[in-house]
Amino acid sequence: MTYADIRVMKRAILLAAGVLSALPTQAGWHYVNHHHVNPAPVVVVQPPTPPPVDPRVYSAYLEYLQRTSAEAELRRQAQIRAIIAAQNARPKEDPVALEARTVKFLQERIEQGSLDARYDLAQRHLEGRGVKQDRAEACRLLQEAAEQDHEPSKKLLKQLAEKPSTT
Repeated sequence: MTYADIRVMKRAILLAAGVLSALPTQAGWHYVNHHHVNPAPVVVVQPPTPPPVDPRVYSAYLEYLQRTSAEAELRRQAQIRAIIAAQNARPKEDPVALEARTVKFLQERIEQGSLDARYDLAQRHLEGRGVKQDRAEACRLLQEAAEQDHEPSKKLLKQLAEKPSTT
């Protein structure tokens, strides 16, 4: 009997006894010896139990939380009051001066070719905001914008044509 034959017989005996397991692989059979395989120990981790809470310590902690939240609320209210005070301290701009600046800005934008600025200035001429109320000037500005295919100007011109002049 050869050494290879002895190995085959030994494997057959161990397989029959349940000591070995045979796993099929592409190269043949892979044998696993169960006596040499040590399973990993199972470790159960439990959270630590909290220490008993002293009621005096717990009530002091609650007082601390209430005090700090009240202080935070007071700081927030103080910041809001400071913001409001800063806004009220700002000098108020004269509404007439503001309208004049707006009209000047619109005229500069018209010189740059803005159709929206023409439309806005025309509305101001219709209402008399920042400029003298002048329906003819408003219609002229709207007509120039409408000729360049500005839809809001076309709509306003149509409305003005349907509504008779009150002046």
